[in-house]
Amino acid sequence: MTQTLARPVPVLPADAPIDQWLAARRHGIGGSDVAAILGVSKYDGPVKVYYSKHNLLPDEDNAAMEWGRRLESAVRQKFADEHPEFHVAEGPGLVRHPERPWQLATIDGLAAECPGGDPLALVEVKTGRANTDEWGDELTDEVPLPYVCQITWYLDVYGLRTGYLAVLLDGRDYREYLIEYDEVLAAKLRAHCDAFWQRHVLAGVVPEPDGLESTADALAAQHNPVPKSKGELDPNVVGWAQIYGNAHRDEQAAQARKQEAGNHLRAAFLAAGSPNYGFVGERKIATFSKSKGGEVEEFNEALFAEENPAIYAKYLIKRQVEPTRRLLVAKEFTS
Repeated sequence: MTQTLARPVPVLPADAPIDQWLAARRHGIGGSDVAAILGVSKYDGPVKVYYSKHNLLPDEDNAAMEWGRRLESAVRQKFADEHPEFHVAEGPGLVRHPERPWQLATIDGLAAECPGGDPLALVEVKTGRANTDEWGDELTDEVPLPYVCQITWYLDVYGLRTGYLAVLLDGRDYREYLIEYDEVLAAKLRAHCDAFWQRHVLAGVVPEPDGLESTADALAAQHNPVPKSKGELDPNVVGWAQIYGNAHRDEQAAQARKQEAGNHLRAAFLAAGSPNYGFVGERKIATFSKSKGGEVEEFNEALFAEENPAIYAKYLIKRQVEPTRRLLVAKEFTS
């Protein structure tokens, strides 16, 4: 018996060209955007999502994302092997909710009773590192909150009640978790993301910044100042400059305090006869080690270029270097 409540509308097939994928995802909110919009992601926030929807940020990719894609089919197959009661198929690609075209979903798999049958559950695949603070017992919903938001979002789009999270941690630790559809949570996610889509993305209003590094990068990417130009800032920014200055001084004081504490530890090692490992009773306090040192061989690039200019020029390559943007707060606030 099917649990399907709604039929999502296909947008792009799974094998569509990457440029079409990137363009289509800018026209709505996907599952991976939800945690960032809600402010519960440790990595991305609303500002980054806003600029990405307006195509004002470079396409992002890294080694972790690459290997996640490469391992997706293997982890999905492991889930299928563990569940012979299901026929597990790859996700159909990018789809949208039938009544909310801005609500997008890209799932990793669907579980049905038989090939071509109505889906009973969705399957989401993740790879990463084990963290006892974030991952609970298997077959529970004790997983990082961004994944709960993402799967709830997908269940809402597909009209399903059950989502499996198949996880490969540290490259060898396979686990399964179960996320049941929560109507109250789904309604909150929809309301928050709908407000974000209407009030920010469509209205062209940048959200309030947060303290994430990715937010700093997204804001900096939009900054293209005319050299030596001056501009009048919002008077409210003085308060933020004062907060910045206070944090800067606190950071300097903390660094100095840390250095002082480290020096006391170093002195304690010397007083104890310079051991490698320092203990107080059975309690390990610190390690104070010394590298072997010695001679190392280095390539003298300047000498090689001087004596072999033609060969040196032949192997020189040019690469595009992205401009850097640096925020320097006035000394009035940081001194």
